[in-house]
Amino acid sequence: MKRFKLIVPVLFILLLLTSDSVLGEDIIDDFFFDGCSSIAPEGPSYDPNLWCECCLIHDISYWKGGSWKQRRNADKELGECVAEKTGNKALGFLFYSGVRAGGSPYVNTPYRWGYGWKFGRGYKKLTDVQKQEANMLLERWYLENPDACVD
Repeated sequence: MKRFKLIVPVLFILLLLTSDSVLGEDIIDDFFFDGCSSIAPEGPSYDPNLWCECCLIHDISYWKGGSWKQRRNADKELGECVAEKTGNKALGFLFYSGVRAGGSPYVNTPYRWGYGWKFGRGYKKLTDVQKQEANMLLERWYLENPDACVD
């Protein structure tokens, strides 16, 4: 019986130490932008940053994460942006299809949906406090990277 009385508090402490809030699931990492990932360029050779801005806006959404619907909308907006910048609907659809296929939050990649958070967050809307924190980090990133999509 004495062992049982000792085991319960120890298990409780271990549970607390391994909970997501203690491990930092609710803290978003600094934003980073790798262009249009390593898979695609930011534009054709004659205009190497043609759709870079489309990828930047998309990466911001992916960094923040959120609901399944928010991801679908971000992917749709990427495809539309690339199509508009290039006048090529097929290329826009290719970008859309690529991110739909490869951006799942359930695969631990550096470009997954919600990559700013600890892996395992899945589809989860941000709280107001998390949105404010993300916006502050983005403001700082923009100040430090004013020419992110400029040659």
